[in-house]
Amino acid sequence: MSIEKLRKIIGLAGVAKSEDTKTKIVAKCFRILMVIIAIWLPLQLYFQRKHLISFEVAEICNWLIWISFFSESFVLCLMVKKKHEYLLHNWLKLIIIVGSFPPVWEHTLYIAVLRWLQVLLVLRLIVPVWDASISILSRNHLGATLIVFFIVTILWGLLVSVIDPAVGTPWEGIWWAWQTVTTVGYGDIVPQSFWGRVLAGILMIMGLAMISLLRINFAKV
Repeated sequence: MSIEKLRKIIGLAGVAKSEDTKTKIVAKCFRILMVIIAIWLPLQLYFQRKHLISFEVAEICNWLIWISFFSESFVLCLMVKKKHEYLLHNWLKLIIIVGSFPPVWEHTLYIAVLRWLQVLLVLRLIVPVWDASISILSRNHLGATLIVFFIVTILWGLLVSVIDPAVGTPWEGIWWAWQTVTTVGYGDIVPQSFWGRVLAGILMIMGLAMISLLRINFAKV
């Protein structure tokens, strides 16, 4: 099964390759925005849990994030040629827009529901990061590879600190990500939850690929 077909099944297909250049450029701009949100959201959730930011600031951030999600789907839906097909293949985006609507998010009484919303958000934000990483790594340059290496480890560390209770702080998460991606594995921090281990598995696979690319690039220097 191809990656493109898998994305259609999970509802995160994005813009089809057959779309015009203008639509693809707009989609790429939104992808960059989603990468920024992917880095910020775990930090925000951590700051909220530790009461390091006020409720008002968190609420403003939640609204800005939701507006970004909504704007992406709304604008791209207007621009694509086959609107029905776009909505059908991006159904998870629509669920996230409804589920992450701030009034719903703020008043969720069931912690299990809230946890699933967070998992969906993580899944939604991993895709643009993955796309950007593959795009940069395909250039096969040392500097670009190191940048991706740095960004991916920070992002994964932030995400696992939010998802897995065994990882106490974002800084511990980043330290764990550096250990994992470099295959050092001190074992002082180990994800315990199912989703934490899923993230760990993905990072291990990406780490093997990035380490190989780094070796190739260093050999060329």
